[in-house]
Amino acid sequence: MGQLLTNDDDFEQSVVTRRARRAVSDEILIAFHYACDLRDFDIAKKLLATFETAIGTQENTPGFNRKRALDALLAAHERLWTLTHEDVGAISALGIARTTAY
Repeated sequence: MGQLLTNDDDFEQSVVTRRARRAVSDEILIAFHYACDLRDFDIAKKLLATFETAIGTQENTPGFNRKRALDALLAAHERLWTLTHEDVGAISALGIARTTAY
């Protein structure tokens, strides 16, 4: 069972410990997705570049999973490209529909 917290200092330490478990690169990735949700693509691009730098500096960190980080990086690039090229997808879909109609 969990340990009961006896005072405010214990509570604050518990919060700090939970926050410290998440890597900086994970926090940057969360901010990237939030910027995408808000459609602030300039900020999203800058956060993506920062994420790339962050995962590059974490390679020697214990517990770092290179494949997971690169998969997240690829997915983030795909999301940003998809969001910034939505008009290309719509035109492409119309072109496919036209060619199949003939």
